[in-house]
Amino acid sequence: MGNWLKKGIIFLIILMWGGQLAWAKVSADEAKKLGITGTPLTPVGAERAGNADGTIPEWTGGITKPPAGFNVGDFHPMPFPEDKKLFTVTAENYEQHKELLTDGMIALFKAYPKTFKMHVYPTHRTASLPEWAYKDCIDNATQAELVEGGNGFKGAKGNSPFPIPQSGVEAIWNHVTHYRGHSVGKYGAQAAPTRNGDYTIMKMVETILLPYADPKATRKQIERKNLFGLFFANYYITRPPCRYCFVNP
Repeated sequence: MGNWLKKGIIFLIILMWGGQLAWAKVSADEAKKLGITGTPLTPVGAERAGNADGTIPEWTGGITKPPAGFNVGDFHPMPFPEDKKLFTVTAENYEQHKELLTDGMIALFKAYPKTFKMHVYPTHRTASLPEWAYKDCIDNATQAELVEGGNGFKGAKGNSPFPIPQSGVEAIWNHVTHYRGHSVGKYGAQAAPTRNGDYTIMKMVETILLPYADPKATRKQIERKNLFGLFFANYYITRPPCRYCFVNP
């Protein structure tokens, strides 16, 4: 049997499995777990409580205003300058913290035992969103539904459609559509260093429009806009010169 046929059969099996996904919305009682304050889940569906050993605190609303003296366009200052380092993970002691390290981190300790280290500071849950984005997410819980096959959704706007996901497909759509703002314009730079330290910096200008997150649009308007795409992005590479570079998100 050819590889293309095997892949086709696997794809059909996935589609058939996807057809068994539940399309039901979350009940009103279940959605009551979501809220800005006083609920077990945050407005976007995260656990509000901290962990048992206290290393992760309760979410209490995050940072909702810029620090004193901050001006738009400035580099973001450290919001907790009073924090003291708890400990440092090095090649000598990383085994003590192995259950909290990724394979990549461990590889770096092994590759650069004299220079690679990780300073550990207290954890803060700083995330915050506009109140309208919270409301949209809470409302989405009882209104959003997957379309047949899971290749899309309806009845949602502004933020993750499934704050209490019932399947992996819903969790993926949450990641794709979580709040980023209505539009984004920024300058960026990135590099992928090789093992021996060589790298080339790529600079770009990014412009992104997210109609799905338009705070003034109704759910019906959002559904019509989604027919043309959840978001539109333009990436203009300014360095290095590239004759055939293009990005199609």
